[in-house]
Amino acid sequence: MWIVDEKKWDEDVRDRTVSLDLAEKWKDFQKGLLNDEIKTQSLMLLKCLEIGKNTKLQEESEDKSKILAKRKEREEELNRWLYLKRKPLPALPKKQNTLQKLGSRIKTKIPKTSIGRKQKTSSPIIYCSNRKQMIESDKACEKEGDKKELPNLPNPRERKPTRILWRNQRSEVKRQKQEFLDKIKSLEEKISCQEEENKQLKASTPQELIKEINELKTQLERLQQQNSQLIAQVEVKETKKRP
Repeated sequence: MWIVDEKKWDEDVRDRTVSLDLAEKWKDFQKGLLNDEIKTQSLMLLKCLEIGKNTKLQEESEDKSKILAKRKEREEELNRWLYLKRKPLPALPKKQNTLQKLGSRIKTKIPKTSIGRKQKTSSPIIYCSNRKQMIESDKACEKEGDKKELPNLPNPRERKPTRILWRNQRSEVKRQKQEFLDKIKSLEEKISCQEEENKQLKASTPQELIKEINELKTQLERLQQQNSQLIAQVEVKETKKRP
């Protein structure tokens, strides 16, 4: 026997924990195959799942948008719960497109002849069914002078020159790097020497400057005194000339 608490279902439907056999019993109830006791319990379950009096009062106070959201959540949870006992459908065979079917049937193959193989020279490869046609086309191109040829590409087996070039490039990079580092060191030494000279100048200049300033001050004072004396003499002479 299985028992359902009404309070738990009314409080929060999301927190319910019911066995997975309920789905089968629900189907049997729909068909009318259950006993009276099980029928009563299933009716109780239906009442719990439906919106009761308490939920109705809460929903009336809330907005309509919240009510619809809650209803959708409950419906989704019920669908998930019923989906657990659902048997998966058999996988359908994959359908191929018409082009894929045609591609699987038709297989284009290039004939492995002397014409079809890749040539060692740099001339372009031409796939022709007839050799005569190929020779005639080559002759016509030579007469017109419009024969196009690919550039002579390096052979991948000959790796020695490339290795030598790589080594030379690396040595040049190292040499340039060393020169740059030497220049940086020389500049750092010059900067340090200049800083020391500046420090010495700063240490020596203040006392000499103070002496020069004091001398200039004394000279100014003397000049001011001379000016005042001259002004007094001029004033005396002007007073004597007046009648």
